[in-house]
Amino acid sequence: MEGASGYSFRNVSYPYFENHFSSFHPVGRHTTVFAANQVDTSMGRKLDYFEQYTAGGMSQLTAYRYQEFHASTLVFGGAGLILRNPSVRRPMRSPGFAAWYEAGLFDAGSAGWQTHQSTSAGVFVPTPLGAAGMTLSVDESGRARFRVLIGSF
Repeated sequence: MEGASGYSFRNVSYPYFENHFSSFHPVGRHTTVFAANQVDTSMGRKLDYFEQYTAGGMSQLTAYRYQEFHASTLVFGGAGLILRNPSVRRPMRSPGFAAWYEAGLFDAGSAGWQTHQSTSAGVFVPTPLGAAGMTLSVDESGRARFRVLIGSF
């Protein structure tokens, strides 16, 4: 869990609140369930484009482009599971299959509030650089996005 609250002093000053949370729980030896959320708000103040909170891409709503959504307030949540091969002696070091669902609610200013969803599935392999693998994500309109991950630096 990570969060911050305060007051931003700028040309257009505003109060803010940010909270990010994720949790992973093993269910048996070969299954892990997880959940994540994000809440960012300027508490009703309309922010200009470059100060707005962003979502979309690799870590939120994976069916969309990186930072596709900009909003003065956003609420995002997701949940899923990771399955590992039961025939492997060390399941935490073996390839895993993951599936997850995410939804977000965005205050898009003059466009009003918008809701977007993403459903994803992927295969991941642990490496010294982080997880490597492939994912396929589909949004609420049926558009798909395929990604190849090579770890993180």
